[in-house]
Amino acid sequence: LELPGTGLVDSIGSATATAAAAAPSHMSSTTRQWRVYPGLFAGGGLDVMTAVLLQTLPLMSSTNCPAAAGASGGWARKPRVMDFCCGSGTIAAALCSRQPGVATVCALDADAVALEAARYNLGDAAITMLSDGWTKVDESDHFDWIVSNPPLHRGSVHDFTVCLQLIDGAARHLAPGGSLWIVTQNHVPLGPLLQGGVDEDGAVEAGATDSTGAGMRWAQAVEVVSDGRFAVWRAVKAARSTVVAKYMKRKAASDGEAGPYPHKKANREKADATGSENSGITIEKDMSAKTLPPTTKCVETAKKKKKKKKKKK
Repeated sequence: LELPGTGLVDSIGSATATAAAAAPSHMSSTTRQWRVYPGLFAGGGLDVMTAVLLQTLPLMSSTNCPAAAGASGGWARKPRVMDFCCGSGTIAAALCSRQPGVATVCALDADAVALEAARYNLGDAAITMLSDGWTKVDESDHFDWIVSNPPLHRGSVHDFTVCLQLIDGAARHLAPGGSLWIVTQNHVPLGPLLQGGVDEDGAVEAGATDSTGAGMRWAQAVEVVSDGRFAVWRAVKAARSTVVAKYMKRKAASDGEAGPYPHKKANREKADATGSENSGITIEKDMSAKTLPPTTKCVETAKKKKKKKKKKK
């Protein structure tokens, strides 16, 4: 298997396979043996979706990794990259090969067999991590890029669990301005899956989007490439100040001051007016014996019987 433009060749016995996609010219050429094991995704080799993703990825730069950029335009530190659900390490290997020594690359997978293959294939070029999703990743760890071809099926059935874990974890572990790169089949609704927001405690809240539809945690979420079969998406992590500003804007809208929720303000004003005129009456009616649950009625009846017995004595 030859990774696009890397020259990394997979020799299994005497068999050799070559990726069909053409190679970007900016990748270096290093040849090495590629180890695979039975049962690995795509046989441990390069699948066509990963090839599309690798061809789409630009070179890492101070523009697309702003948190690692120095004031003069160079690097203030090495960019950090995560290959999430790395399998045998094809994405991590390509990233290490195309810009040798530029980035610190981490390859993560929940499959111990896949990670054993990745350790061999990547050598000292990348850090490998056995983890079920983000469970073993320290909350203080942040990355400039997170790149993935995540599993989207359990058997023959669609299952977006891992993809949602990837997105939610990326929102926490990307540095401001960092990018989440994902490749999927074209019919997968990745745009809606990327949408989300934050609640008052800063926790991720699903289903809340700003006027651009990008979601509060992303400054930008775009489909970069689609060939009718596969799509490559890039979501750029918003700076904290942007997230807070988007949240405050949405909160103001939901309070009825502006935006798409004017009915909430009207309902609240109506409730306030009713409450000021009938303070306590509604509660009294709601707590009457007629509206109490059956169990509560029995308790109330038992108390009344006890009181009658005491009076007789």
